[in-house]
Amino acid sequence: MKQFNKNNLGWLILIALVAAVLYGGIMTNIISPFYQITLVTILLNIILAIGLNLVIGFSGQFSLGHAGFMAIGAYSGAVIGDQVEGFPGFLLGLLVGMIISVIVAWIVGIPTLRLKGDYLAIATLGIAEIIRILILNMGDLTNGARGISGISFPFASNLSFIMVLFALVIITTIITMAAGLVPMLPLSKKKSGTPMSAPLPKQMSCRFVRLNSTLVFTLVKSFGTLT
Repeated sequence: MKQFNKNNLGWLILIALVAAVLYGGIMTNIISPFYQITLVTILLNIILAIGLNLVIGFSGQFSLGHAGFMAIGAYSGAVIGDQVEGFPGFLLGLLVGMIISVIVAWIVGIPTLRLKGDYLAIATLGIAEIIRILILNMGDLTNGARGISGISFPFASNLSFIMVLFALVIITTIITMAAGLVPMLPLSKKKSGTPMSAPLPKQMSCRFVRLNSTLVFTLVKSFGTLT
């Protein structure tokens, strides 16, 4: 327990230091607008990497459909943000996008996760293509290939946007830890974390402890929607 508390304290100090550096750098313009855009891209890709590391790295599911779920989140946020301005519209769009992605991922995951290796990769890539084609053919709702333009920025400044993204990175990491799916973190000593680091084939390890691989797939795709 003492070691666990020390680990937590160390992570909290690191998070506070990074947040302070980001805040100070942006406020003093040491981090210029160009690097702020780069920082946004980095934070978004960290959230993606956390999800992909779970589904590919630890659960052994070779999924190529992440882009489709990113599109669900992007268009949900854009459509709702066009109707509800400001930060409430951002939160509502995020929530709706995650709900849609969870439903789609669950429906899709039940049949496709029976496949393995390259077959699973092809199936998930096909799902992403289906999502893309559906979005392109939704008429005025998505404006087809033209996309949605003129979306209002829901934050008061770039600083607030970057700090929210940083908070989302922390939240997704905590959710991953709480699920016990990352072997190198303290909470991975739970039952659900053990099979991920086992030398057995990943999906076989999941079945051995009755870990629902569809649930892991759904969790990961919800991370993709956040971006």
